[in-house]
Amino acid sequence: MDYFSHSWLPFIYLYGLGGLLFISGILITIRSGSLNLDSISHWRWFWTLIFGLVWYMSIHASLTLAALGFVNFSFIIMVSVILVSIYFATGGITSLYEDERVESFMKLSDFDMENIFTNEVYVQIIIIGFFILSIIFS
Repeated sequence: MDYFSHSWLPFIYLYGLGGLLFISGILITIRSGSLNLDSISHWRWFWTLIFGLVWYMSIHASLTLAALGFVNFSFIIMVSVILVSIYFATGGITSLYEDERVESFMKLSDFDMENIFTNEVYVQIIIIGFFILSIIFS
């Protein structure tokens, strides 16, 4: 049985074509002015999108490797992805903007359910929760 055409060829097609469409979409939003990389919040969302693509690509690759019998290598990739996720979840990207993070975390005491998606800290907590759930169920 040809493992490449049933396992890695669809992977290359999915993330090759999907990656090109993703990058072109990011470039279109930057050129149209919808994504302003001078803004800290836009910068964070930009890296969240990039990390999300790499996250799902590495999960897909590790599960494909596990299905092909390379369980140890698959385990190394999964642990690496989890460690990188923990680093980013604890402020790896945003550590450059420490003053803003402190102010944002101080706003956590002003919890308002109606405006939960307007505060970036709450959105980051929700994203971290989804990452943890995807780790648990993958």
